[in-house]
Amino acid sequence: MSRSLPLLLLLSLSLHAEPSSPAEGAPTPVAQPPVTTPPSAEPAKPEPPAPEDKELAAIRGLLVAAGFQVRDFRRLGTEDLVAMGEVRLAASLDRTARQADLSVFVAPAAASGCWRLTFLVRLVEMPYLDDSDAEGLREELAGILTRSKTWRAGLVREEDAAESETRPHLLIAAHHVAAGEPRSLAAFALELERDFREALDVGEDVGGFLVTEPGSERFSLWYASQDLARRLRERAESGLPAQPVPAGPATEDPVSHASHVLHPLGLRRLYRLRDPGEILGQLGDGALPVPGREAFRLSLVCHDADLRPAAAKALKDLAYDPRTGAPRDAWALYHWARHLMRTLPEEDHADQVVEALDALRLSARLGCEHALGYYLHLLDCSNEPLVGGESHWEQRLRWDMLWINFSPHDPAEALEVERDYRSGDRSPIRFGSSARGEELEQLRLAVDEMNAARRARGWKIFEIVRETPAGEEPEDPAKQKDPAEAGSVAGR
Repeated sequence: MSRSLPLLLLLSLSLHAEPSSPAEGAPTPVAQPPVTTPPSAEPAKPEPPAPEDKELAAIRGLLVAAGFQVRDFRRLGTEDLVAMGEVRLAASLDRTARQADLSVFVAPAAASGCWRLTFLVRLVEMPYLDDSDAEGLREELAGILTRSKTWRAGLVREEDAAESETRPHLLIAAHHVAAGEPRSLAAFALELERDFREALDVGEDVGGFLVTEPGSERFSLWYASQDLARRLRERAESGLPAQPVPAGPATEDPVSHASHVLHPLGLRRLYRLRDPGEILGQLGDGALPVPGREAFRLSLVCHDADLRPAAAKALKDLAYDPRTGAPRDAWALYHWARHLMRTLPEEDHADQVVEALDALRLSARLGCEHALGYYLHLLDCSNEPLVGGESHWEQRLRWDMLWINFSPHDPAEALEVERDYRSGDRSPIRFGSSARGEELEQLRLAVDEMNAARRARGWKIFEIVRETPAGEEPEDPAKQKDPAEAGSVAGR
């Protein structure tokens, strides 16, 4: 509601503005004699302004005097709540605490002229933490909240938790205040700010534990920078140059370390941000290979409705050859599919979903593991096959089996693939599987499709190593299909 006030004010001013002088060359209106209005026809006098809400003004005054910045405050008029709004700890020396939006709810107290103020703030955990680190930090936070004079942990609604990428936390504090006594509220505000900073300091040695929701965007950029730095260290420790060459199998093959210098998880977090210039500037011009880096940049530009048409066309041209329609780059295919799913029309979007599935399957055939994961996720989201995309559901088992056994994102293996390319080694990339029967056959079909697409580009192919459980006779190698002779299956 508060955001509409400036618009209403401007509208009011425009309605009451003095009429402008006639334009040059326009006819001058003829003066008319004054008209005397009979008393009975006189316009009604304007209604007097509504009386000031003294109670609301008193509560707002207490908050301001106590050092809070009041951003929004309005009466609710229910039996249980007098008013609600948003405030900030404007005097805090900590930037995160100073910029955090605290919801405040005002309830009537038993004594006249007293109110109970309840403050709430919603925080989320840093997404990069693994389970073991997060569990220890949660225990540390619980101890701080137990000792806190102000904050207590609150329950988070299931629907709010479901919408959050990481585990949310709700901090709640309450204080009784009387009219004309801002000192007690000011003292409470100081304790509230101190306890809040202590909660935000949890996990500071590992990059932090909790952030406010607006801070999660800044974190996404920080996370990508940290991930890039880690991957550059991996390259240096392996004797590889920090910046890969922009073309060739060592950079274009998604299984090679140079093809995804930035981890796909970092890419997904950055999708929420809107300024590709800032993101790519932080990552450096050579952080992502071309055209993968350019595809990522264009996918972010597509967030802007005005720039979307041109950026989307350029992105599609990176994904598919404009002349032949043949698939070009694995990462561009992935980003193009993400763009299609982000811009689905409200009705009749089945064709666009199928187009996204087609792009993801082409990317997965080239070895892009992240495209494979997103591909299976989209299939999970549809209860039944879509018209024109039946083959995706009919052949799903082969890609499910590949997902279970395929993990080229492992840094050591990805670095080894890049080193092989640089040395001219084109030997197959081997990965083990204990699948048997129909599952093994379906896995081999998926690998056959991948090998056909990869062989056409001169990339290393894949070879399944059968892992035999204890007590089971190993398969006769002479009966196993040679991956080098495998072709693409029909009906793709």
